[in-house]
Order: sequence, then structure tokens, then C-alpha cells
Amino acid sequence: MFEGKLFESTGRYGHSTVRELNPQTGAVLRSISMSDAVFGEGMTVMEEGLAKVLTWRARQAVEYNVSTMRQLRQQSFQSETGEGWGLTYDGDDLLLTDGSDRLQRVNKRTMRTITSTLVQGSSGSVRMLNEAEWVLGEVLANVWFQNYIVRIDPSTGRVLGTLD
Repeated sequence: MFEGKLFESTGRYGHSTVRELNPQTGAVLRSISMSDAVFGEGMTVMEEGLAKVLTWRARQAVEYNVSTMRQLRQQSFQSETGEGWGLTYDGDDLLLTDGSDRLQRVNKRTMRTITSTLVQGSSGSVRMLNEAEWVLGEVLANVWFQNYIVRIDPSTGRVLGTLD
């Protein structure tokens, strides 16, 4: 959300987009296509309407201005798996998931990794971390192929609980 507007990225080679949606109905209000060569993945909107969108395997983050729906630049990023799955913003840094059991803290300007934290629950590490959202000081992430979301303490990687 930015200024009461809902934004999302969609993914598929040749069909990835960044879109503004009506938050009440989900109707697409505006849309911009990403390059056919990339598979768009996790997206987060930061201050001043700047958004970052991860690509799944291209190791690129694409920056947009969501107010104008214009692409600004592309930046390389590194991850544990070489992929980008989920992205959220804590007000200072980006937090990135890549399908592994790691939550990476990333500099929002340079896309360089600051820290990489193992995410662990009571049964051990939690793999296949996917889309991420920042909610009340926690990272919420769905686990690919599971029917639950984990609540993660971003400083320790400890799973605080699950949501069905």
C-alpha cells in the first residue's frame, strides 16, 4: 500500500507486470509490463512511491516509481539460492526471501546483503520461504507448498508462530 493505493507484481515469463489495484474490489487500475526476459516476483513499496520488484532467476531487482508507473533502474542482487522470491520493507532495509531457509537483510539503495539469518521453528529450519510482508515488527512469509504463514522475528530468525 502507498497513499491508500494497493500495488502488486505478477510473474510469468512474457507476462510479468507491476499493477495498481482498487483495494476494495481488486480491479486493475493501471499496469506496466516488465521485460519479457524476466519472471517478476516479490515487490515492496518504500517511501516516496519507490518500489523494488525482484526477479525470480535473473538476479535483478527493478526499481519503479509507482506514482508515475515508470521503471527507474535495474540492480543486481545476490541471494542464497540465486533467486528472488519475496521482498518487504521495514522502514530502513529490505528483507528478502529466496526459497531457502534464510531471511536476508538488504540495503535498499545498493541491493547488497547486510545480514543473512537462518529462520528456525521448533522443528528446525524453515525452508521454501516465499512472499514476505512486514507487519507490526515481524516478517510474515508463506512457506511454498504449505497451507500456513510463519511469523518471523527478523533480528533472530526465530519463528514466533504460524497463521493458517
